[in-house]
Order: sequence, then structure tokens, then C-alpha cells
Amino acid sequence: MSHIHIPDGILAWWIWVPALILVVGILFMIFKGWNQEEARRLVPLAAMMSALMLITMSVPLFIVPVHLTLAVLAGLMVGPKMAFLSILVVNTILASLGHSGVTLVGLNTLIIGLEMFVGVMIFRLLSKIISTLPSAIIATVVGLSLSLSLSFGLVVATVGLAEALPHEEHDDELNDGEIVDHNRSLFPGNEFFTLTLPTLNHVDKITIVEESDELVKIIVESHNVKGLLNEMFAELEELGWEKVGQSNIYKGSYTIDDVELFYHEIVGSEGLIEFELILIDEDHDHDDHDDYDDHDHEDLETILSEINYLGFSGWLAVIMIYLMGITLESTATGFIYKSLKKVKKD
Repeated sequence: MSHIHIPDGILAWWIWVPALILVVGILFMIFKGWNQEEARRLVPLAAMMSALMLITMSVPLFIVPVHLTLAVLAGLMVGPKMAFLSILVVNTILASLGHSGVTLVGLNTLIIGLEMFVGVMIFRLLSKIISTLPSAIIATVVGLSLSLSLSFGLVVATVGLAEALPHEEHDDELNDGEIVDHNRSLFPGNEFFTLTLPTLNHVDKITIVEESDELVKIIVESHNVKGLLNEMFAELEELGWEKVGQSNIYKGSYTIDDVELFYHEIVGSEGLIEFELILIDEDHDHDDHDDYDDHDHEDLETILSEINYLGFSGWLAVIMIYLMGITLESTATGFIYKSLKKVKKD
């Protein structure tokens, strides 16, 4: 649940570089005090936990749109040091598979590693007072709540609240619009303005979702979003368009004469970019970017209105989703640990 799903190029370097450096420092400390005999004994169990974490962190649960991490369970089974290595390996594999940005490996490892460490420490304290099952459940709830708060806050602070919200894919909505069969032109055939970028090579499908005298909105499906945007930027600048707003490579705007182009990656839908070509007034103040801010606000409101879970909608649904996720992970950790601790030899 606390795994951050953000592509490369969005988080500032001063956030992810120190995280990577800190991970390297922790690895140095782990290997410096390495007990080879203990490590040899725990490696098979650590491999099993890594495989289990890899599966649970890759596939969202069908009953709730989040996935488990089982990081606390790994820490309980193999200890904090070996579990931290497992978390690093799992995050590296997920990043290589496109499950998140490669630059986020360090940050994800630290956040999930903190969840694991706090959970293990709390379990060790509680298990002296109460039985194993409630100790593991409470420890997981605390550790997961901490890591989820950190990851949620980081995403909100860097790329906005909409990115941090759990919601469904938008693929079904594409079928409601008009499908453009050709894949080399954007906004074709509009009576008032047309933007053609003939050298784009990374467009799989274009769907027109709205079209009027002053606005054309499309969804572009691409197998390589970053490549598509880089090609588009080069074409726009060659055609005389000026970049007037860009919070990151996946969100920004360009303008020429009395036309402005907004673009942003659709949250939660891999490979989808929304473009809006808008006819604007000549006295439009680009420095304020009011339209762009309103667009972000509308995206957030749209996402919230589409989130429904257990009869709740909007913010209540978001809260229920995260509470359900925490409940499932803590319960699963408690029962699995109670069963698997029998294979431990210590």
C-alpha cells in the first residue's frame, strides 16, 4: 500500500538522490556486521519472502484497489537486516518491470523498510505482554499507517493530491468517445484549429472525448509515454509553440497565438495522456496559469466523484479503501506469521 507508483522524471532529484545514498549507507552498515552463518540459514526463507512480497506488491486485490506489501511479515520472519535486503530486491525488480520509476527504488525501499522496522520493533515489545497474533496485527497496523502516511504526504507534496488517491482505470471510458484510426496526428479535422504532428512514433490510439468551437479534448494511448511527449515537445517547439507551464514532463502546457495546449498523464492509467487544445482570449495571462490550476482542480473533483467503495463515495470511499487495505494486510500478516514461524529454526 505504501509503494509509490510514480514514473521517472517527476520527483525532483534532491528527493530521490539522497534516498539512494541513504540506502547505500544502510547496506554498508548491514554488510559490515554481517553474520555469514546466520545469513546462510536465512537466505532460503528470505528468498521465499521476497517472492511473496513481489507477488503481493504487483497485483492489486480484487476486493480493494490497493495491494499488500507484507514487509512487516518479512521482518518478523527473517529479521530487519535480511528483510531490508529483500525489500530492496523487490523494489528493484518492480521498477525494472515498469511498476514505478527506477529513480524511486531508494525512496520506496526506505519507506517500506521503515514500515518493516517499526513493525518489528513494536512486535518485539508487544509479544512480551500479549500473544503472537494480536502483537503481529497491531505492529503491522502501526508500521503500515506510518509508511502510508509518509508515501501519501510525499506524493501530495510533489505531484498533487490526485496522484495519491486510489481509483480505477479509465480504459472503459475510452470506448465512449470517437476513435481516430490513424495514429500520427493529434486534433485532426477541427473546424477552428488543427494540430498535426506527423513524426510521432509512439501513438497507439487516439480517442476524441470532447469537441467544441473552443475546445478539443482527446485521450492518447501510448506504449511509450515519455518518448511520445519528448517527440511532441520537439515538434511543437519547431513549429513555434512556446512552453508556458511544465510541473514535470508528464504535465504542462504550450501556447501559440491564441491557442493553448494542456497535457497531463491520466492518474492510475498506464500509457494514457489527456490533451486539451483550447482557444483562448488574447488578454490571457500565462504567468498566472489560472486555467491550468482550474484544470487540476477539475481532475481531482472528477477522480473523487468516480471513487466508490462499499456504498461510500468521494473522500469517505478513499478512507474506507485505505482502512480496508490496512485491515487486510495486518490480519494477513498476523495469521501468516503465526503459521510460518514454525519453519524458523531460532
